[in-house]
Amino acid sequence: MTQAVEKINDIERKVKGKIIIAPLENEIKQRFIQVSKNAKIQGFRPGKAPMSIIEKQYGPILDLKFIQEQLKISLVRSFRKIN
Repeated sequence: MTQAVEKINDIERKVKGKIIIAPLENEIKQRFIQVSKNAKIQGFRPGKAPMSIIEKQYGPILDLKFIQEQLKISLVRSFRKIN
């Protein structure tokens, strides 16, 4: 993540950042594989549903959770750099 910290006053800071997803693609794939092992999709045995169906059904949720986790990690790092 690229980030910039702007000091507003003695107490407040403004943090701007950008998460680059390309280096994290492998970790995202691993999450889909974990979910696919336990996902219950109608018409398929658990763990046997095609990845395309898993991505359609769980993709937005997993992407959002992953981005939230990465933001949390990045913010903690930037706060530690400031202090």
